[in-house]
Amino acid sequence: MFSPIKTFLAVAATVAIPAGVLAQVPGVVEQPTGFRMGAGRLTTSFELESRYDSMAGYVADDTVDGGLREAGDMILLLKPGLHFKVPSDSLEIALKANYEYQGYMGAEESTLTEQSKSAMNLAGGLLFNRDGNVRAELTDTFVRSDRTSNLALGAASISNRNDAALRVSVLEKGAWSVTPSYTLTTENFESLSGLSAHDSVVEQYDYLAHKGGLDVRYGVFGESALLLDVGVGHRTYTADKPVGEDVGHARAMIGLGGKVSPKLGYTLKAGYGTQFGLEEADGFGSAVGSAELAWFATELSEVRLGYARGFEADPTFAFYGNNRVYANAGAQMTQALKVRGGVSYDMISFGADGSREDTLVGFNVSPEYAFNRWFSAGVHYGFTTRDSEGNDETVVPAYLAFDRHEFGARAMVVY
Repeated sequence: MFSPIKTFLAVAATVAIPAGVLAQVPGVVEQPTGFRMGAGRLTTSFELESRYDSMAGYVADDTVDGGLREAGDMILLLKPGLHFKVPSDSLEIALKANYEYQGYMGAEESTLTEQSKSAMNLAGGLLFNRDGNVRAELTDTFVRSDRTSNLALGAASISNRNDAALRVSVLEKGAWSVTPSYTLTTENFESLSGLSAHDSVVEQYDYLAHKGGLDVRYGVFGESALLLDVGVGHRTYTADKPVGEDVGHARAMIGLGGKVSPKLGYTLKAGYGTQFGLEEADGFGSAVGSAELAWFATELSEVRLGYARGFEADPTFAFYGNNRVYANAGAQMTQALKVRGGVSYDMISFGADGSREDTLVGFNVSPEYAFNRWFSAGVHYGFTTRDSEGNDETVVPAYLAFDRHEFGARAMVVY
């Protein structure tokens, strides 16, 4: 029988540090890590994590509805990383490469070892005229992950996403700024389930997107500013036989943001979003916006409470809208101990008629202890529950209704 407490203790023991060591550590010494390389600095890291995932994958089971059953597993994660930065007033260069190997142990179901895979996060950026009144930034980011941000797919999917972006800022410091931007995004998906039916479903979400944006800020009083946030773009589905219509989107929001006191900040935005170019379906056309309240308890501790309403294109329903409520917190308990956590609730509605509605609840907490500037260790617990109601024959129901517990312990070396 699954016991969350016993499992958590077993996972934590894989990277546990003797308690006596803690008493010998005076605290974190604030000194830079890494190697000097000319005008830049190269930082290397290696992280070892042991994690139990109660929903590591699915196995065939004719005794349950849908023929699939969730199965848990122990996962060993190896995460080497590199970070190179050349600070400069005229041209700042930053490169980041993080690789992650996920080795499934087959603790509950031996077939889950076939899901062992690689994930990665690669990023590069050029920042021109960093401290000037006119600056430009060129970035490219590639992320491969089994935790896609696409809220339509649920579980058992891998996302390969690349964002190439150009941003130019013209500003008068402390008074106003104008930042136009352009982003080219490509994203394709893979199935983790091994079911051919699910393979064909996730491929329908592959796309190429162009997006232009304009962010304007104008100081009005104290530390507050008027905000204008405008975006327009177009998405083209790139599957061999796409089922979705290529679609454009636009949104415009105005708002106010800043601080009402040294410890209390806020951001309020409200506006309208719409889709265009659809011929066979009704697109999104409704209010969008966000509101966030931030409390800065200390220089290193904060709490953020917020609400956001937005939408994304969907090949089957034309779009899905999301109303999200969240709370995130980070606290520096001592010089070496910090704790981060959060909770969120998403209400997701698909299509103009709301023929499918999903709810997604998440919770996570992660304490971490830095023994010195090179070595840290921590534990993690995350909980996700999802439910789906309505008509959607394209996605396997088991991927849209589940409870997931994750217990992990990790150790990280940075130099």
